[in-house]
Amino acid sequence: MNRLDGFRKSYIDSLKVIEGYTLDPVMSAITNWILTTETNLFSAFASGWGNLHSAQECDALLSTIHHALVDDGDISFPVVNGEPRIALLSRWEDNFRNIVLSTSEQEFEKRMGKEYTITFLETIDEFIQQRDLWDKEQLKRHFVFDAALHGIEDARKHYRTVTDEQVQEWQGDIAARVTQRKNLGM
Repeated sequence: MNRLDGFRKSYIDSLKVIEGYTLDPVMSAITNWILTTETNLFSAFASGWGNLHSAQECDALLSTIHHALVDDGDISFPVVNGEPRIALLSRWEDNFRNIVLSTSEQEFEKRMGKEYTITFLETIDEFIQQRDLWDKEQLKRHFVFDAALHGIEDARKHYRTVTDEQVQEWQGDIAARVTQRKNLGM
């Protein structure tokens, strides 16, 4: 078998594994979330697991999550300063903070002399619900800031997932941000 045939087989095998996880009672929620979310998966996973550029990488991540859930329990759902994340290690791991916090977060802690607050969610469903809420709030915060700075149309070009209903709902926040900028002389 030449390499191209091997690549094709590996790809198809990975797709079958992923499709199986969408039906697995333990894995379906997290699998479907990973496959459909618009969140930056790199920020949702501690330790760089969010780089999913191929079926094989997705298969590897889901297989690791499955192993953690059904075998060794090495998975936790830390909330770092309000941001829900997934860590593929036990919360009781000695080096937990150094793995869950990015290098820049660790440096910030040292520089400011203040630690990030880390709490924990207990289930995948809780993580998905809280992460989706956090992502929506971050989208709103960034859109409102950009709309106040550059105008709604420019912000719409950058944030293509924002709906007309969301823009309408956020009009008051945008107006308040514009007023705040004017009051600051910006």
